[in-house]
Amino acid sequence: MEKKYQELFDQVHASPALRMEVLHMKERERTGRRRMPAAALTAALLVAVLAGTALAAGAMGLVHADFMDLGLLTNGEHREGLLARGEVAPRPLSEQALERVTGKEDTWIFDSLEEAEDFLGLEIASNDVLDQMEAIPSTVCRSSSAETITGGCLVDVTADPLGGQWVPRTLRIFSAYMGEHGAFFQSATMKAAHPNRWREEDDPALAMPTPDGGLEVEDYVTPRGLEVKIVKKSYTHLGGVPGDYCSYDAFFVLNNTFFDLYTSAGQGEQFYFKDAELALAEMKTILDGYR
Repeated sequence: MEKKYQELFDQVHASPALRMEVLHMKERERTGRRRMPAAALTAALLVAVLAGTALAAGAMGLVHADFMDLGLLTNGEHREGLLARGEVAPRPLSEQALERVTGKEDTWIFDSLEEAEDFLGLEIASNDVLDQMEAIPSTVCRSSSAETITGGCLVDVTADPLGGQWVPRTLRIFSAYMGEHGAFFQSATMKAAHPNRWREEDDPALAMPTPDGGLEVEDYVTPRGLEVKIVKKSYTHLGGVPGDYCSYDAFFVLNNTFFDLYTSAGQGEQFYFKDAELALAEMKTILDGYR
């Protein structure tokens, strides 16, 4: 059990500080940036709510957020925390995607989420609100090698050797967006279907130890009926600097894919959102746009 949760912590998942620093570096390189105007954001939300009907029941899946003993972490600490998990079925990949899997793990770089979807032969998600936002580079960091990878859209692939070939196990797709007041990071994790795989992979999950400021979970349901677990993590110190910091992770399952929509707020130049309530409000606006 302890090994299982340690592996969850070792998954590619950039820290809040790293995500914000990458964006801060990107801003210093640019002379200007197109943010989503408030009027456009409002219009996108109206389109999302008025044009769409309820999501099909089969498109949505169960998502869990359970407080529990996480056991020993990679740093040797014994921590309580929360395990977010989505119940998903394996999804088939395109032939070109299957042929590209040549090792235990790899990260594929694409210019956009749309390009990644075309290559994989999958629709990850449709969201009218995100479509109106500026796509910005995504970043993943491998804890095993400290390697940082940045690109327009990243697909992290894990695989197993089977019958002389590499069979894909999981895919995790990273994309990022700049809204009116701050940045949002979307990860979409799925199990890969393969005719030669005899054992089904465990459901995707993310373990989060309780920070010094505590953990809160809000059950949120979008106008289309999508059930979401919004986890707020609060910190009184971050990187050794005292202050009032928090982050939000919105977990849900759509199209047999486990989603994590992330943003954070705090005082400091590395944070776009200075107000936590504003960050949460904009996050819910985005959640309402999923269809």
